[in-house]
Amino acid sequence: MTIDKIPLNDADVNWRMSDGDGTESSTGMLQVTSDLKLKGCAISLYARVQFTPDKWGSSILLWSTAEALAGFRLQTVNDNSGKMLRFELETDWDDPRNEGQPLQLGVPASMIGEAGCRYIIVRFAGPKLELFVDGVLVDEEWPVGALKSATSKLLLVSENVKQVAAWNRVLSDDEVVILSGGTETVTRRNLEILGPKQTTLNYWKPRGHNTSAGDCMPFFHNGRFHLFYLFDRRHHGSKWRLGAHQWAHASSTDLKTWEHHPFAVPISRQWEGSICTGSTFFHQGTYYAFYAARMHDARPGQLTVSTSTDGIHFTKGEPLFTLAPPYEPVNARDPNVFHDPKTGLFHMLVTTQVLDPPIPGHAACLAHLVSRDLLTWKQQEPVWVPGECPDCFEWNGWHYLLTGHEGVTRYRISRSWFGPWKRPRVDLFDGPQSYVMKTAKFGENRRIGVAWVGEHGWGGHTVFREVIQHEDGALGSAWVPEMVPHTEDPVPLSLEILAGEMSTGVKRLTMSAPCELGTIAARGVPRNFHFCSRVVPGAGSAAFGLVVRGEGNYEKGYELRIEPFRRKIGWRPCQSNTVEERERFALYDVEGLDQPFTLNILVLDDLLDICVDNHRTLIVRMEECLEGDSLFFFAYCGQVVFEDIEIRPLKPLAF
Repeated sequence: MTIDKIPLNDADVNWRMSDGDGTESSTGMLQVTSDLKLKGCAISLYARVQFTPDKWGSSILLWSTAEALAGFRLQTVNDNSGKMLRFELETDWDDPRNEGQPLQLGVPASMIGEAGCRYIIVRFAGPKLELFVDGVLVDEEWPVGALKSATSKLLLVSENVKQVAAWNRVLSDDEVVILSGGTETVTRRNLEILGPKQTTLNYWKPRGHNTSAGDCMPFFHNGRFHLFYLFDRRHHGSKWRLGAHQWAHASSTDLKTWEHHPFAVPISRQWEGSICTGSTFFHQGTYYAFYAARMHDARPGQLTVSTSTDGIHFTKGEPLFTLAPPYEPVNARDPNVFHDPKTGLFHMLVTTQVLDPPIPGHAACLAHLVSRDLLTWKQQEPVWVPGECPDCFEWNGWHYLLTGHEGVTRYRISRSWFGPWKRPRVDLFDGPQSYVMKTAKFGENRRIGVAWVGEHGWGGHTVFREVIQHEDGALGSAWVPEMVPHTEDPVPLSLEILAGEMSTGVKRLTMSAPCELGTIAARGVPRNFHFCSRVVPGAGSAAFGLVVRGEGNYEKGYELRIEPFRRKIGWRPCQSNTVEERERFALYDVEGLDQPFTLNILVLDDLLDICVDNHRTLIVRMEECLEGDSLFFFAYCGQVVFEDIEIRPLKPLAF
């Protein structure tokens, strides 16, 4: 076994393995008993490893006692979850929350390649632990504590390791590139491992195998729309399920071209379990980013502010305060700040509970605080509107308070900042899977909402909405024109009658099924497409709609079922029981479904998004991502006409 010289000054290396620096074990690994002298929470590890497809499932580097992991382990895994490169770190943080489990970082072999030479670097920098492959950041975690040193000082090195070294310091970004083959190699591997970048931020998430976008916090100032959002890994599972969220940041002046900025509020201290949702406010030349830091040890949440003079580079401040009785302080989060020009006071609403609720089991409220300088805050009486992630704003003389209820955004309306708040007839702001919608002004009199749609767990893809304001103050939503995905030319339709009666014209289809289900199939439909049509319901029609990603003769697919009498529109598998409501996939109280309306449908991978007459929207994620290429039109106990039908293939969002 030959250990090559590393491309950095040997004098700067805390430890490197040389030929003859160990004895070969029966497993083919080298056993090294020399003292690594690794300690603390500023450590870097480097290994150049030759991977072969038949040897996934063994340790690469292991610093441990003979009985159990007590330092670190770099290994390949081949189990039910597939082939993975994994790194485990044991720290000296002794707390029930970590359940005695080490922090784990990993990346699927399918992303980095099962065969070939790979440069692997692990960087432990206090509050952050990073895993690089070929200079590309593929995973990260957020530790508490320092390296738990292995008492035996036993290091095992796989025969596949060609170079290995350790430092008791944090390698710089430039050194990571040097050790990974240079800039050209890292640039090429970045594209190969993470894939192309998506240019639009609609239906978007950060690149990576375990990344997602969480709560979105839009903000507008001086012609620029800012999207602050919670950067997530592991669907809230990082840092022993505390989340370890950070404020990521992108901005645009036209909603088309986006610039990604450095993290606005990163985790920079080990006691920060997560940087929670908040809000941004501009006053007298300073940008204020208000948030709560979830504590790693269940102490009260720290209400904190970071400041900036350019809206891009923020300086993290010390905690401002924690909530006091009658409020429950540990889970205080989501501060929303606004200004009352009549009094000159700044107001903050904070998600929390009261310690002694007037009705048992109904403790949820918004803590209310006031300030004259945005730094010193005084508690007020609770605002008895339940929910989380409040968003309070004024628009054309109406005042709105949006809150999330189990993720679903609802709103209340008033003529003043402080109520009385009234529930509109339809208080659902978007669909049930559009989580934690928050809004910001854009331009002169527009308002843009941003939420996320879950990816089978906490966090997922962003979704942008144009907020629609009706004359009575009620709100609706539509697609943002600037952010609708680009399409190719319409595809021709070849229709096949499966049941019922049909007549056709140019881009027109009339269906009739007086007492049963009538359906017509269009074959060879693109996987991702934009469907648009003017829908004219027949008088008394019970139900009609379409099935996307269909297979066979109406045997499989996702059915968009429109029921005018019930004022309901929703998605379901096309063979579903008709008594199943499937509320998470539906809109209720949709007006005008018995009159002509425009229907837009977007099918994008496993996302289904619709816009009804430019005032109601619904986005859902398929429970099973189907791949059929048929589109079925259907009518049930009635007649329907689809006019001006267009099916346009989507252009790629990333390139």
